[in-house]
Amino acid sequence: MKPFLLILLAIFIGFVIFAALSLARLSGAFDEGSAPHGYEDCQSVPAPIGAEDIAFDPKTGLAYLSAYDRNRAAADDTLRGGIYLLDPSAQDPKPQTVTPAEPRDFRPHGVSLHRQGEEARLFVINHRASGEHSVELFRITAENALEHLKTLRDPAFLYPNDIAALDGTRFYMTNNFGTSSAFGNAAEVLLRLPFSNLVYFDGEKAEVAADGLRFANGIHLSDDGETLYVAEWTGRALRLYRRNGDGSLALQQTIETGGSPDNISQDEEGALYLPTHASLFGVIALGADENAIAPTRVLKITPPDHGLEEIYYEEGNKISAATVAAIDRGVMLMGSIFGKSVLMCRLAEGG
Repeated sequence: MKPFLLILLAIFIGFVIFAALSLARLSGAFDEGSAPHGYEDCQSVPAPIGAEDIAFDPKTGLAYLSAYDRNRAAADDTLRGGIYLLDPSAQDPKPQTVTPAEPRDFRPHGVSLHRQGEEARLFVINHRASGEHSVELFRITAENALEHLKTLRDPAFLYPNDIAALDGTRFYMTNNFGTSSAFGNAAEVLLRLPFSNLVYFDGEKAEVAADGLRFANGIHLSDDGETLYVAEWTGRALRLYRRNGDGSLALQQTIETGGSPDNISQDEEGALYLPTHASLFGVIALGADENAIAPTRVLKITPPDHGLEEIYYEEGNKISAATVAAIDRGVMLMGSIFGKSVLMCRLAEGG
């Protein structure tokens, strides 16, 4: 066999091995299961389908849920999603819509709530039925309703997933993908390619602040504004960046999470709460079969050493493949991308 054919064969075999290992890792083949724990003081609360992200108002303790039915939306261009208000302290908590009339084309994804004194704003990623992506900026009124202020657009909003507000106008945002085709997107996921990025919006325009990420997902800014946390879904890691005054970022640390991390929340003491998925294929299966379940696992990550502690694990009977574990005043509120409820848990002291 000619040398160049041998080289091509070696390249092909290497690619097959690389792809097989990538798929095995995404399926959770190398992960060890946990014994179920952490769900003893939890209750299921009926909610709109697809409450994928949740943000608490630190002043009121009220939770804002971002939800829409992704399966129905795929077949109905007129279907709107919504923002829903939930009071965990209520005797019979029920989400109530606070979705304003505008924008009409509204399919919310990641959310971030920023409060400065009496002024509070909610930033919401919007995947419009038209195929355009935007950020909707709302003011939270004294009655805890939403008033639409403006729609933000930028060419850098490629495939936005989550958002972290810096103040009332500036924010960071993750883009899931770096390629623009369906084939490219699939390759990025299945081969765990580092093509996604995160962008910084300075109030007028957006620019790439960090790239080389493997499916950038959840994002969170520390209370002091100095550290930006970014979850890599197919990278199965949490990245920590130091934020500079001009908005630029410097990578400080990468933490292996033992699963595919999703949205990031923080409690009053500064600890992070991070749902992770053992198998991405299990999560994808939920969209095709409403009776399917997938495990929910939540990590607690405590600065400054960022040690990891698994505080919740369950096979998916309570809530399947939770995407967010928002924390406020000892309550952990979990939502998921296809679920018809949210799970509200009372955390043990120090838990």
